[in-house]
Amino acid sequence: MIKWIPKGLIITLLLYGLALIGSLYLTYAYYQKDKLIPIELLSGDVEVDMIVTFDDEEIDPFSSYYDMETHILKVHVSDDSSLNAISKLKIQLVVRSEYAIRLRIKLMESYIKERFYLQTEDTLQEIVAIKENRAGYHPYSNLIKGSSYISKLGEDGYQYYPTIIEENEPVTIDLIDGGLLIYARVNEQFIENIYLDLSLMVEVVQANRYQELWGLPIDFFEEE
Repeated sequence: MIKWIPKGLIITLLLYGLALIGSLYLTYAYYQKDKLIPIELLSGDVEVDMIVTFDDEEIDPFSSYYDMETHILKVHVSDDSSLNAISKLKIQLVVRSEYAIRLRIKLMESYIKERFYLQTEDTLQEIVAIKENRAGYHPYSNLIKGSSYISKLGEDGYQYYPTIIEENEPVTIDLIDGGLLIYARVNEQFIENIYLDLSLMVEVVQANRYQELWGLPIDFFEEE
């Protein structure tokens, strides 16, 4: 078990899709070095549990909505009756640590329109761009923030948890609570469906090291 944090150490938690359900993958990335050395996480340092549900039904890595190779969660964005509809999605993070940490999150989203032509049985795919930045939603996303979720958006696209997570004080982050549907067309020529490929990355760092390791101004968390 690791009892201390070497100087210049940043811990990167790669939470791709459901990578944290059942097990947690971490890498240690040393400051100003590119090499990532995977290690086994032992209890007693930092623990992150990700709880993913559709319509309050918790799913696991063996779900048909999750690709274990790409670590991507598939969400249906155009059909509210689907079991994996965006309106039914909820994601929570539960973070525990034996030392004070700072945390940041990045959502990686790809909205894909699939158009199936009935006569030729061909399928055409195209990317759907989210151009609006709505209040209460994640940045340029159709995913709704949890009612208690707060963050500060950085220029690097990360959402920074605004307060220090103190040692031995678990924090629950209501990251996602549903989402907005996108209209898809159905006619005599073709049928459209729109899907979201979702993965996310979470990084934690020793609380007093965030400025050096993340390159943030010292007053970043105090700025309005």
